[in-house]
Amino acid sequence: MDHAEGQGRERATRGNRRSRPNQTLAPVQRLRQMIQCMRLPAEQSQPASRFAAYLKAEADTGIKHEYRDGHIVAMAGGSPAHSAVAATILGELHAQLKSSPCQPHGSDFRVRYGERTFYPDVLVVSPPPQLDPELPHTLLNPRVIVEVLSPGTETHDRGYKWFHYQQIPELTDFLLVSLEQQTVEHYLRQSDSSWLYQRLELADTVKLTSIGCELPVAACFARMDMWRDS
Repeated sequence: MDHAEGQGRERATRGNRRSRPNQTLAPVQRLRQMIQCMRLPAEQSQPASRFAAYLKAEADTGIKHEYRDGHIVAMAGGSPAHSAVAATILGELHAQLKSSPCQPHGSDFRVRYGERTFYPDVLVVSPPPQLDPELPHTLLNPRVIVEVLSPGTETHDRGYKWFHYQQIPELTDFLLVSLEQQTVEHYLRQSDSSWLYQRLELADTVKLTSIGCELPVAACFARMDMWRDS
Protein backbone atom coordinates (compact mmCIF):
# COMPACT_ATOMS: atom_id res chain seq x y z
CA MET A 1 0.00 0.00 0.00
CA ASP A 2 1.59 3.32 -1.06
CA HIS A 3 1.72 6.44 1.11
CA ALA A 4 -1.11 8.27 -0.72
CA GLU A 5 -3.47 5.31 -0.40
CA GLY A 6 -2.67 5.02 3.30
CA GLN A 7 -3.44 8.69 3.87
CA GLY A 8 -6.74 8.32 1.99
CA ARG A 9 -7.84 5.41 4.14
CA GLU A 10 -6.82 7.26 7.30
CA ARG A 11 -8.90 10.30 6.29
CA ALA A 12 -11.88 8.06 5.50
CA THR A 13 -11.52 6.33 8.87
CA ARG A 14 -11.42 9.67 10.67
CA GLY A 15 -14.51 10.81 8.75
CA ASN A 16 -16.37 7.66 9.73
CA ARG A 17 -15.41 8.18 13.36
CA ARG A 18 -16.76 11.71 13.28
CA SER A 19 -20.05 10.72 11.67
CA ARG A 20 -20.69 7.68 13.87
CA PRO A 21 -23.40 8.54 16.45
CA ASN A 22 -22.40 8.42 20.09
CA GLN A 23 -24.77 5.91 21.65
CA THR A 24 -24.10 7.19 25.19
CA LEU A 25 -25.70 10.53 24.28
CA ALA A 26 -28.98 9.02 23.15
CA PRO A 27 -30.91 9.66 26.42
CA VAL A 28 -29.67 13.25 26.48
CA GLN A 29 -30.66 13.74 22.87
CA ARG A 30 -34.14 12.36 23.56
CA LEU A 31 -34.51 14.74 26.50
CA ARG A 32 -33.41 17.67 24.33
CA GLN A 33 -35.98 16.72 21.71
CA MET A 34 -38.69 16.60 24.36
CA ILE A 35 -37.63 19.99 25.71
CA GLN A 36 -37.86 21.45 22.21
CA CYS A 37 -41.37 20.02 21.92
CA MET A 38 -42.23 21.57 25.29
CA ARG A 39 -41.18 24.98 24.02
CA LEU A 40 -43.39 24.97 20.95
CA PRO A 41 -45.76 27.96 20.89
CA ALA A 42 -49.45 27.12 21.14
CA GLU A 43 -50.16 27.88 17.50
CA GLN A 44 -47.58 25.27 16.39
CA SER A 45 -48.68 22.40 18.59
CA GLN A 46 -52.13 20.99 19.23
CA PRO A 47 -53.19 20.43 22.88
CA ALA A 48 -53.42 16.67 22.35
CA SER A 49 -49.85 16.43 21.03
CA ARG A 50 -48.60 18.68 23.81
CA PHE A 51 -50.20 16.50 26.44
CA ALA A 52 -48.76 13.41 24.74
CA ALA A 53 -45.32 15.03 24.98
CA TYR A 54 -45.96 15.62 28.68
CA LEU A 55 -46.87 11.96 29.23
CA LYS A 56 -43.68 10.92 27.43
CA ALA A 57 -41.52 13.33 29.45
CA GLU A 58 -42.91 11.96 32.71
CA ALA A 59 -42.36 8.36 31.60
CA ASP A 60 -38.93 8.75 29.98
CA THR A 61 -37.03 11.21 32.15
CA GLY A 62 -38.04 10.25 35.70
CA ILE A 63 -38.30 14.00 36.42
CA LYS A 64 -41.47 15.47 37.88
CA HIS A 65 -43.22 17.98 35.63
CA GLU A 66 -46.45 19.91 35.94
CA TYR A 67 -48.64 20.49 32.91
CA ARG A 68 -49.94 24.06 32.88
CA ASP A 69 -52.18 25.16 30.03
CA GLY A 70 -50.04 23.57 27.35
CA HIS A 71 -46.68 24.21 29.02
CA ILE A 72 -44.54 21.46 30.55
CA VAL A 73 -42.71 22.74 33.62
CA ALA A 74 -40.05 20.75 35.49
CA MET A 75 -40.45 20.89 39.26
CA ALA A 76 -37.63 22.50 41.23
CA GLY A 77 -36.49 21.25 44.61
CA GLY A 78 -37.49 23.14 47.76
CA SER A 79 -35.41 24.55 50.60
CA PRO A 80 -34.60 22.47 53.70
CA ALA A 81 -37.10 24.54 55.71
CA HIS A 82 -39.79 23.92 53.09
CA SER A 83 -39.08 20.20 53.15
CA ALA A 84 -39.06 20.08 56.96
CA VAL A 85 -42.44 21.78 57.30
CA ALA A 86 -44.06 19.66 54.57
CA ALA A 87 -42.69 16.48 56.19
CA THR A 88 -43.92 17.58 59.63
CA ILE A 89 -47.44 18.22 58.34
CA LEU A 90 -47.45 14.88 56.55
CA GLY A 91 -46.33 13.17 59.76
CA GLU A 92 -48.99 14.90 61.86
CA LEU A 93 -51.72 13.84 59.45
CA HIS A 94 -50.36 10.31 59.19
CA ALA A 95 -50.41 9.90 62.98
CA GLN A 96 -54.02 11.08 63.21
CA LEU A 97 -55.24 9.02 60.26
CA LYS A 98 -53.71 5.69 61.30
CA SER A 99 -57.10 4.14 62.01
CA SER A 100 -58.91 6.05 59.25
CA PRO A 101 -59.54 4.94 55.67
CA CYS A 102 -58.21 8.35 54.58
CA GLN A 103 -54.54 8.47 53.59
CA PRO A 104 -52.06 11.35 53.50
CA HIS A 105 -49.41 11.52 50.78
CA GLY A 106 -46.37 13.64 50.00
CA SER A 107 -45.28 15.50 46.91
CA ASP A 108 -44.71 12.40 44.75
CA PHE A 109 -48.45 11.93 44.24
CA ARG A 110 -49.69 13.80 41.18
CA VAL A 111 -53.12 15.44 40.92
CA ARG A 112 -54.93 16.13 37.68
CA TYR A 113 -57.76 18.54 36.95
CA GLY A 114 -58.77 18.76 33.30
CA GLU A 115 -55.65 19.24 31.18
CA ARG A 116 -53.57 20.39 34.13
CA THR A 117 -51.42 18.41 36.54
CA PHE A 118 -49.96 19.36 39.91
CA TYR A 119 -47.71 17.93 42.61
CA PRO A 120 -49.06 19.28 45.93
CA ASP A 121 -46.70 19.30 48.90
CA VAL A 122 -49.19 17.24 50.92
CA LEU A 123 -52.57 15.80 50.08
CA VAL A 124 -55.16 13.56 51.71
CA VAL A 125 -57.33 11.16 49.75
CA SER A 126 -60.57 9.64 51.01
CA PRO A 127 -61.93 6.36 49.65
CA PRO A 128 -62.67 5.46 47.03
CA PRO A 129 -59.68 7.02 45.25
CA GLN A 130 -60.24 7.93 41.62
CA LEU A 131 -57.14 7.38 39.51
CA ASP A 132 -56.68 8.80 36.05
CA PRO A 133 -56.98 6.01 33.43
CA GLU A 134 -54.80 7.99 31.00
CA LEU A 135 -52.04 9.09 33.37
CA PRO A 136 -50.74 6.40 35.77
CA HIS A 137 -50.42 7.12 39.49
CA THR A 138 -52.47 10.31 39.20
CA LEU A 139 -55.29 11.24 41.58
CA LEU A 140 -58.47 12.95 40.46
CA ASN A 141 -60.26 13.41 43.80
CA PRO A 142 -58.07 14.80 46.62
CA ARG A 143 -59.97 15.71 49.79
CA VAL A 144 -57.31 18.00 51.32
CA ILE A 145 -54.41 19.81 49.66
CA VAL A 146 -51.54 21.59 51.42
CA GLU A 147 -49.06 23.91 49.72
CA VAL A 148 -46.04 25.20 51.65
CA LEU A 149 -45.21 28.64 50.30
CA SER A 150 -41.75 29.71 49.19
CA PRO A 151 -40.60 32.96 47.53
CA GLY A 152 -40.36 31.33 44.12
CA THR A 153 -43.76 29.62 44.19
CA GLU A 154 -46.03 31.78 46.38
CA THR A 155 -47.63 33.76 43.57
CA HIS A 156 -48.23 30.59 41.56
CA ASP A 157 -49.63 28.68 44.57
CA ARG A 158 -51.95 31.50 45.60
CA GLY A 159 -53.13 32.28 42.11
CA TYR A 160 -52.97 29.66 39.38
CA LYS A 161 -52.98 26.57 41.58
CA TRP A 162 -55.70 27.73 43.94
CA PHE A 163 -57.91 28.83 41.03
CA HIS A 164 -57.83 25.29 39.63
CA TYR A 165 -57.80 23.38 42.91
CA GLN A 166 -61.07 24.93 44.03
CA GLN A 167 -62.79 23.50 40.97
CA ILE A 168 -62.09 19.91 42.04
CA PRO A 169 -65.52 18.85 43.35
CA GLU A 170 -64.19 16.51 46.06
CA LEU A 171 -61.76 19.04 47.55
CA THR A 172 -62.99 20.31 50.93
CA ASP A 173 -59.88 21.94 52.42
CA PHE A 174 -56.97 23.88 50.99
CA LEU A 175 -54.10 25.06 53.21
CA LEU A 176 -51.42 27.63 52.39
CA VAL A 177 -48.55 27.41 54.86
CA SER A 178 -46.27 30.45 55.14
CA LEU A 179 -42.70 29.80 56.33
CA GLU A 180 -41.97 33.50 56.67
CA GLN A 181 -45.08 34.44 58.66
CA GLN A 182 -45.51 31.05 60.37
CA THR A 183 -49.21 31.11 59.60
CA VAL A 184 -51.67 28.76 57.92
CA GLU A 185 -54.41 30.05 55.64
CA HIS A 186 -57.36 27.69 55.49
CA TYR A 187 -59.96 27.64 52.73
CA LEU A 188 -62.95 25.50 53.72
CA ARG A 189 -65.61 24.56 51.17
CA GLN A 190 -69.17 25.45 52.17
CA SER A 191 -72.39 23.66 51.26
CA ASP A 192 -73.04 26.17 48.45
CA SER A 193 -69.51 25.55 47.05
CA SER A 194 -68.26 28.92 48.27
CA TRP A 195 -65.11 29.01 50.40
CA LEU A 196 -64.69 30.19 53.99
CA TYR A 197 -61.28 31.78 54.60
CA GLN A 198 -59.36 31.77 57.90
CA ARG A 199 -55.85 32.98 58.69
CA LEU A 200 -54.49 31.05 61.64
CA GLU A 201 -51.58 32.03 63.92
CA LEU A 202 -49.18 29.90 65.99
CA ALA A 203 -51.61 29.63 68.91
CA ASP A 204 -54.44 28.41 66.66
CA THR A 205 -55.48 25.00 65.41
CA VAL A 206 -56.59 24.08 61.89
CA LYS A 207 -59.72 21.95 62.09
CA LEU A 208 -60.03 19.57 59.15
CA THR A 209 -63.46 18.20 59.96
CA SER A 210 -63.85 16.45 56.60
CA ILE A 211 -61.12 13.96 57.58
CA GLY A 212 -61.47 14.18 61.37
CA CYS A 213 -58.09 15.86 62.02
CA GLU A 214 -56.86 18.86 63.98
CA LEU A 215 -53.56 20.43 63.02
CA PRO A 216 -51.97 22.79 65.58
CA VAL A 217 -50.25 25.58 63.68
CA ALA A 218 -47.28 25.56 66.05
CA ALA A 219 -46.76 21.85 65.33
CA CYS A 220 -46.36 22.59 61.61
CA PHE A 221 -43.25 24.67 62.32
CA ALA A 222 -41.90 22.69 65.28
CA ARG A 223 -38.94 21.23 63.36
CA MET A 224 -38.05 24.29 61.27
CA ASP A 225 -35.65 26.00 63.69
CA MET A 226 -32.47 24.27 62.50
CA TRP A 227 -33.20 25.43 58.95
CA ARG A 228 -34.31 28.98 59.75
CA ASP A 229 -31.30 30.57 58.03
CA SER A 230 -31.17 28.19 55.06
